[in-house]
Amino acid sequence: MLTLGLFADMAEVALGNALAAVFQSPTDPPDIAVFTAAIFTGGAVAAPLVGLLGDHAASTFLANHDVRSGM
Repeated sequence: MLTLGLFADMAEVALGNALAAVFQSPTDPPDIAVFTAAIFTGGAVAAPLVGLLGDHAASTFLANHDVRSGM
């Protein structure tokens, strides 16, 4: 579980760096608008799916481990 959390943190940093590079590059404003809309749409679609995946992983983990005894 710790590895997945570290991966998520590093992915967030990498995505932030990539977005900073894209927005600092000279480009036409319509291209930036389309890119921003794509990011927002992807986030809106992915957030519920990742939430369901996390719920499933957590319920599977809890079903397979006795959390009252410290695992």
